[in-house]
Amino acid sequence: LENEPDVRSSLKAGCDIVSFSGDKLLGGPQAGIIAGNAELVQKIAKSPMMRALRVGKMTIAALSAVMRYYLNDDDLLTKVPIFEMLNRKKEDLQKFAEKLVTELEICNIKSKIIRSEAQCGGGTLPQLRIDSLAVKIVHNGNRNFAKKLHKKLLELDKPILGVLREGDLLFDVLTIKEHEIKYIAESLKLIMEQNK
Repeated sequence: LENEPDVRSSLKAGCDIVSFSGDKLLGGPQAGIIAGNAELVQKIAKSPMMRALRVGKMTIAALSAVMRYYLNDDDLLTKVPIFEMLNRKKEDLQKFAEKLVTELEICNIKSKIIRSEAQCGGGTLPQLRIDSLAVKIVHNGNRNFAKKLHKKLLELDKPILGVLREGDLLFDVLTIKEHEIKYIAESLKLIMEQNK
């Protein structure tokens, strides 16, 4: 990642303690991780605040599973979702976008593929922009339509997070897995039929 010091480099540069995010930087569960000088880490571990801030067994198990992928680059790039998404080829993005448009057509929903620019975590890497493609739902110009649809998608048992941009509802294919495409189209169809 351009101009972004990693944990190992920070420690090698002489930092005694480094804290980082388990989800954003590792692609694992949500957790704050403290690394560095063993003596200082031990002192932090003995702080009374650690009792309130410590993670549970499930988080540790999930973190352990993700860390195993770091032993093999192929596993890291294919099994950790954030790295799989960040390493998608343009051809894959085009394929996903076309497949979503086709599924939406089957459901009688008009859409079109547009260029998009994804962002990699607002707080972690706010300057990093990634060229992507999005599928825009075509509507009659009613700005409330996109807002209502966006809200209804978030209320599903398995929520779908689209992007509201300039009165339009978009689905950036960088963040969509292939097996989710049909679910997105069918969910949109169901919501639109219920709200005619």
